[in-house]
Amino acid sequence: MKMKRKREPVSFLTVEPECCSEAVQLWGNANNTRRQQSNLTEKARKHLSAMGWKFWYTLLKHGKTELRYESPTGKLYNSLRTACKAYMKSQGGGGVFSESIGLNSVGCSSSKVTPQSSMKRLQKRKVDESFKIDDQSPKPKRGKILADLKRLRDQKKANSQQDDISTVCQNDDQSDDICTVCHYGGELILCDKCPSAFHTSCLGLKELADGDWLCPSCCCGMCGHGKFEESSSEKPKEDMDNSMLICNQCEHKYHIGCLKNAGVVKLKWDSKGNWFCSRNCEDIFLSLNEILGKPILVGPDNLTWTLLKPSSSHSDMEDYTENYRKLNLALSVMHECFEPSRDPHTKRDIVEDIIFNRESELSRLNFKRFYTIVLERDEELISVATVRIYVEVAEVPLVATRFHYRRLGMCGILMKELEKQLMKMGVGRLTLPSAPSALHTWTTSFGFSKMKADERLQFLSYTFLDFQGTIMCHKLLRHSDTGGSTSANSTVTQAEDKQLETGALDHDHKFLIDDVDSMLLDINDPGFLSWHMGLG
Repeated sequence: MKMKRKREPVSFLTVEPECCSEAVQLWGNANNTRRQQSNLTEKARKHLSAMGWKFWYTLLKHGKTELRYESPTGKLYNSLRTACKAYMKSQGGGGVFSESIGLNSVGCSSSKVTPQSSMKRLQKRKVDESFKIDDQSPKPKRGKILADLKRLRDQKKANSQQDDISTVCQNDDQSDDICTVCHYGGELILCDKCPSAFHTSCLGLKELADGDWLCPSCCCGMCGHGKFEESSSEKPKEDMDNSMLICNQCEHKYHIGCLKNAGVVKLKWDSKGNWFCSRNCEDIFLSLNEILGKPILVGPDNLTWTLLKPSSSHSDMEDYTENYRKLNLALSVMHECFEPSRDPHTKRDIVEDIIFNRESELSRLNFKRFYTIVLERDEELISVATVRIYVEVAEVPLVATRFHYRRLGMCGILMKELEKQLMKMGVGRLTLPSAPSALHTWTTSFGFSKMKADERLQFLSYTFLDFQGTIMCHKLLRHSDTGGSTSANSTVTQAEDKQLETGALDHDHKFLIDDVDSMLLDINDPGFLSWHMGLG
């Protein structure tokens, strides 16, 4: 029997995710008159988007396009009604939804959520066990009051009949169960402004003062206080001084009054809605946008290095589609090298969230500032890395090389160009998480050093992507290449050891030094070095 050929997408429709299961039920069961209400249609699509559905246009005969609805399991539907009915069936529903309920009575949640990652994944060994928290570890409440985690989990289990959709939609507003700094559970304090949680020891604190407590990310970058007022031109001058501005590069928050007192002149957003707290932040932002999407030649035979980031829906459709395609290819390379790892808070694929810049009120899960680097030759992806750049520091938590390109020094080339670009921007430090078994190699061969507790405290206002069981390392970036291959060596361990990339420990506590040496031979070869230096 001849199989029907699946039509390929020609463009994608971006739908802002927002939970509203009632709209889906109304659309799946309501009559045609009710379904014509655009508000209901929009809410139904937003809910499907929140549940991981994708929307794209396919090309029909005579040049016409038609919208397709793709479920998280990959099934396609030609209409919103059939998509809603399929979703209701997958949730154990599909029954009749009362037609007497008016649209105005639909109680849709206003909380925004990010789409769930697709459930269509290869079954591999799970590594997210490292994120599990022991049932006996305490669950924090606001301020310094601690509650027993097991008791709260038992209570949650008793309420298990509650609608699963509501649970998913509210996840982003729930307080975290692990420390934002070290990613372990235990006795935690919660920020009174955001869902983040911390160990007092990770913050360098012995005790907390009475009253509300705000985490470093929620405080003014100058005065250290966290009381902010909503910006409004109708407010008195003294209230405006307590209004907040957020830097588009480093993401630090500032009181307008503190900025005025410090002599900062630029207190308004630019034409694109960006504001920068310093000239350094603005220069880094402009430098990143200058090289974004532009291939840089880094090796023979058309070997290129490209910085990518998800495009807005307002971009040129052809560029938007091509960028989306490359990011999906980058994700496939990551999945080829990494064991799937889902965050315990959101249950979503962490790598997918990073590459597609999923946002969250929880700072450790807010990945909107990440960039993806691809090393490719003639449209074939070879190596992929994720990088987040603040001001004086950048992090590169994930690096992957396709299996048949390993031992060829490809990750070294990728990292060499990254460090070169970072130094051009004035970034002075690079961080990464290292497995204990590789720490000696990082510190003795690759120019990294273990980040001490007091050094880590200097960067509490920045959020780093870390994993349980790893050790945070850092490296000062110098404009002069002292070792000839220091930059190239900096990610060899993560690039070639799948367990290290995910933050998991290798059970034998061994590191294949021979593999590292063979990888470095390529980039240290005089022929390659002379070619690379010839680029200027």
